[in-house]
Amino acid sequence: MLEVTREQLLERNNKNRAKILKNIAQGKIKYIQEKPIVIKEASRETTMYEEILKKLKNEKELYFTEIEKVFEYMGFDYKGNKSICVQGNENIIIWQGWNEQANRIIFEILKYPNVTNKGISNILEIYLYGKRLPYPLVKKQNHTYKKPHWCPTKLIWIRTEK
Repeated sequence: MLEVTREQLLERNNKNRAKILKNIAQGKIKYIQEKPIVIKEASRETTMYEEILKKLKNEKELYFTEIEKVFEYMGFDYKGNKSICVQGNENIIIWQGWNEQANRIIFEILKYPNVTNKGISNILEIYLYGKRLPYPLVKKQNHTYKKPHWCPTKLIWIRTEK
């Protein structure tokens, strides 16, 4: 089977682009999606950090499910058994299922001056989130829960005044 990369498909002088697309749709040509090559783990974290910040700046807000899509697109192994909790209350869970490295990227992003996080209370927006954690929703932010509760949260880009 013939293979074609994104780069080959988008070449400016490619006169057969329509024919190639048709053959891809028919399964006659395999389309290979290329992913960025990252050499070191430290640079990988930097690349992920920059990619998420860029997306956040463009979109103005990001759900954790959207951050997972960025991880997957970049070929980043983010899955694990760690949770991101509200500071001082381990039973209020913001997100879970990531590894330490993925959590560290988010903690670093939250240190950026234009970034904050905001809890989501609108039930429709929670369902648009795309994925739910298997816990009851937090009803009171300052309440000390004895069992885990989910606080759906999004990252927000704050525009600075000039």
